[in-house]
Amino acid sequence: MNIFIFFPLLFAVSIDAYQVSKPINQALQEKCGRTYQRKVINGDNAKIGDHPWAASLYLRRDTGGLLIGPSTVFSPSHLFGYNVFRYNKTSNMYQVPSAFTVPNTTCEGDHLVISDGLLDKLDVDFEHQTRMSKTRKFQDTVARIVVVNGCKGVVNNANLMIIELKNGVTFNKYRRPVCVSNDPKNWEAAEEFPVYGMNSSGVLLSANFAPTPCDEAAPLSCAKAVDEQQGLCSGDFGGSATAYFNDRATVLGIFAKGNMDCKIRPETVDNYQFVNVGYFHKEICEITGVCVEPPNVTSLSPEITSSDNLEEVITSTAVGDALYVTPTGNEPVFHVTATDPAPIISEAQNLNNQTSEKTENTTQMDLENDSSSQEKSSGELNSKDSSSDENEDKMVAKPYEPIKQNKEQSSKDNVTLEAYIQKQPNAPCANSNKATGQQIHIHIHLNQ
Repeated sequence: MNIFIFFPLLFAVSIDAYQVSKPINQALQEKCGRTYQRKVINGDNAKIGDHPWAASLYLRRDTGGLLIGPSTVFSPSHLFGYNVFRYNKTSNMYQVPSAFTVPNTTCEGDHLVISDGLLDKLDVDFEHQTRMSKTRKFQDTVARIVVVNGCKGVVNNANLMIIELKNGVTFNKYRRPVCVSNDPKNWEAAEEFPVYGMNSSGVLLSANFAPTPCDEAAPLSCAKAVDEQQGLCSGDFGGSATAYFNDRATVLGIFAKGNMDCKIRPETVDNYQFVNVGYFHKEICEITGVCVEPPNVTSLSPEITSSDNLEEVITSTAVGDALYVTPTGNEPVFHVTATDPAPIISEAQNLNNQTSEKTENTTQMDLENDSSSQEKSSGELNSKDSSSDENEDKMVAKPYEPIKQNKEQSSKDNVTLEAYIQKQPNAPCANSNKATGQQIHIHIHLNQ
């Protein structure tokens, strides 16, 4: 859940406000969920551009080392993550099991806000897009953590966790926000959707799932693997289920409960449970300012009839601290034939020189990776080289515990991918209960 004509979206969001502005929210609803999609040929590793809203979330343990899991970008400053916080009745305190104890929390209405003193124990980056180094320097990127409805009853894996970043994400061809589901019924409306997770080296993997009935109470919804030989396990907690509604990628749920043994035979696993994001669209709006239209309300964004008039849709317009710049020129095209599970493709690489097939009159929108956004991007959330400062402590990252991770993918599991452009007319985000364009081509998670 991206490599064509694109717009650089440079956001600077006040940390004190904790919410994106109304103009930025409007722009998000017009631009979210637009992706570059690939045909899958015998593959399972997610490649650059498949899930541009995916980020890696790290937690520093008091005992040393890091835990790692996936998260989902839905605004320039906000991500969804698996709720790692639990209330310990014995100690009368919140904890992250096997990681650290939370000494102080506050309630803002119904929502639990984690104390500022613990924010330096979390970190966010996008290393999975180039193959994460398991030994890395920890960086201070998190401004605020809110557990949705964490002050109402039990706090468990059915709560959404929202992470706010200190520096806004620079959206480019590899990074962009997903749309937020506006209705829990979207879960059943989607016939099939991909869910992504991470393998033991932090490389993004994904598989196709389908909604299925279950006995879990709201806000949990269930899914099953389309291929019984593929599945999810505890290292994938926090990965999102994303389906297309009106040709816009929309996050339906966050994987929160299910298989704990990554070596178990997937076909023997019960249904996987997800936090259904549609139940929380009002709370998400309240906390972050990212507000989607309620069900059955249409708010059309500017019409795009072809790639030739993209520059006419948005002109260079400053909205508060957000700058939207319109580029000109032809669409670059992209072709990958890969055997490396995570090929490194430079953003500065001339994509026009790569062999590809191009679909005429594509309506795919993308974000420009110009020199300014490239420079900013390198200074914000990307991890520094682990060898750049020998005096700083370095930690080894591993997936969330309790984990029995898959062994590394062997060469026989590597993939051959052919890129193509799917015609996607401009449409509002998640404004229909009926899923359209349900051809979700994505990569599978092979348990070994």
